Amino acid sequence: MTDQYLYWKSSSPYWSYIEDNFLDLDSIEKLSHMVEDPALIIGAGQGMLVEALRKKGLSVDGIDAEPEMVAFAKKRRGLDIILANGKKIPLSDGTYRTSIIATGVIDFIDDEKQIHSILNEAKRVTHKNGTVLIAFYRLPPQGEKLMRYLGLLTDKSRWRLKRMYKLFRLKPLNLLKTIAHEADINLISALLMLVKLRVNMDFKERQAVKRWTKMWKRIDKPDELIASVPESVPCRNVNDIKKLFDNLDIPIKDIFQLTSCFTVQVLK
Repeated sequence: MTDQYLYWKSSSPYWSYIEDNFLDLDSIEKLSHMVEDPALIIGAGQGMLVEALRKKGLSVDGIDAEPEMVAFAKKRRGLDIILANGKKIPLSDGTYRTSIIATGVIDFIDDEKQIHSILNEAKRVTHKNGTVLIAFYRLPPQGEKLMRYLGLLTDKSRWRLKRMYKLFRLKPLNLLKTIAHEADINLISALLMLVKLRVNMDFKERQAVKRWTKMWKRIDKPDELIASVPESVPCRNVNDIKKLFDNLDIPIKDIFQLTSCFTVQVLK
């Protein structure tokens, strides 16, 4: 099992706390005017987006490559998510009018050949006059500041995911000491920095922090979860995304910059 799938498997019991991030409910609401019947979510996880779009009266299917995610989608939401890898979707050509690749799919991949395979499959199962959307992580403003401050988001557009998990499982005082040590500042300065970031967070960010805190209280074996987390994953900005699609020779029709994600519409 690759790091990617081991991470999803290990995270699945706690996914309800962190699933409403990045291509989240707010983002899918803003994109919903572009979604035509029938639609497919690639990387559907535990079915949050499938459920949200179905509530709007749309016919929506979902696929996910991790069996535990699929099982939780059934348990939590009564949804039958298709167990399948985005690189080989077991569906006919042109089945859907809209295909959406969720965050956490392309974001976890560096290999452009693999990315190309997933994009080609999404295009294949989408009608020639349909819409293909691909979502990418976008950290909220205060979250990005904190990640850069702690060296968790590098200048090379890498998100040091494992290091983030290790830091944010620490007790508050130990976290503060670690921040002060790594930033070469005193405890008071570290505390003031964190307070300032927290004050400037919007409602969505504050809610995410609360859910993250609750999640850690529920985790029985945090060391096992952290061991499953990839060392780092891409966290591409707009220029990185444009460069990626140029390399893949896939024309972009539009890029939507939403609060929690970037979403690309490609030309069919």
